Amino acid sequence: MKILLIRHGETDGNLKGFVQNANTPLNAVGRNQANSLQDVLGKRNISKILSSDFMRARQTIEKFVRKKNIPCSWSKTLRERDFGELKGKFYKDINNSEVFKDSFSPPGGENLTQFETRIDFAWDEIIKVSNSLRGDLIIVTHGLVIKDFLKRKLFVDKSISSKYEIVPNTSITIFEPSYPFEVIEFASTKHLKSENANQGIA
Repeated sequence: MKILLIRHGETDGNLKGFVQNANTPLNAVGRNQANSLQDVLGKRNISKILSSDFMRARQTIEKFVRKKNIPCSWSKTLRERDFGELKGKFYKDINNSEVFKDSFSPPGGENLTQFETRIDFAWDEIIKVSNSLRGDLIIVTHGLVIKDFLKRKLFVDKSISSKYEIVPNTSITIFEPSYPFEVIEFASTKHLKSENANQGIA
């Protein structure tokens, strides 16, 4: 049994570089990425899916859920970091170099401590669910959530994880379900055709 950590498919927010809200949908490339993701996931023995309830995450995995009839829970704790009043604004217009610093506190949104506390709850849920499964557990979430897991929860070679600031859309990171939660495959996009392998922003 393994845990697969998957970032949602590409959106126009990723492509154009603006802060997204809960209802940002996948774009055409993102939909193609989701279809390719279904093909590779269909080859695995999957027992359960936990996904962010934001639209872009749901659209990434919901067709697969229906097709395979796999139990799926839509999780609020797996949502992307809340940037409050900055939603809809372009990163270039809000000083992109400041937004992702530990000290940054977005107006009306989550500061780093609040975000990490929520991610701790998400992690506890993941481990609790994984302990009850025989097959794989799929986690569908967002760039900054995965970044935090890699930083604080997972054991991964730093020379490998430093390849990306934010892992690519629909990339698959696979890790062991027990301590030290070693990453055995990092940010794989082997399932994507080259024209769909875009990185995007959180």
